[in-house]
Amino acid sequence: KVLSIKKVLKRLNRSIKYVILLDADSVLEASKNTLTNLCKKLEKNNLGAASFKIMVKNRKSILGKLFHIESYTRDFWNSFVSKSHKLRCVPGGGSIFKREVLEKALDSHSGEYYGEDLETTATVMENKHKIGYFSQIVSRTIMPSNTLGALKQRIRWEAGAMRVYIRKRNFYIKNI
Repeated sequence: KVLSIKKVLKRLNRSIKYVILLDADSVLEASKNTLTNLCKKLEKNNLGAASFKIMVKNRKSILGKLFHIESYTRDFWNSFVSKSHKLRCVPGGGSIFKREVLEKALDSHSGEYYGEDLETTATVMENKHKIGYFSQIVSRTIMPSNTLGALKQRIRWEAGAMRVYIRKRNFYIKNI
């Protein structure tokens, strides 16, 4: 994913200042006007990146309902924590970056698949950029539909997190 984003950034017209990231299984719910205002907020608040509110698209099953509850818990936490202009993770499933901030973060990225969003977020903060959270912009994503899929996803996420925490341990130790 990181290499793909780098390739796209190299091909984009240099006049493009902001980059929205979405996963293939995510849909953004925002008007052009809302996105324009978001870019103005990034500048006004001197933010390098911001996460969108990630909500579950497939929430009819019991597992989907559990993921939905988790989404609201994460929303509450992100709303609270982002007041310090930091977040644990700016997800690829719904986020916006200032282009130059993202390019710089990806220049030193390990390129590993596991934990790539967490590593990018840590690098952005390590580079002294502030992070925001915009709950008024929603990205709906498809979560695993069965227990085995959910378990595999969570193991992948936690394995990636451990790799990033080890790789970026100096940053995390200084910023706890």
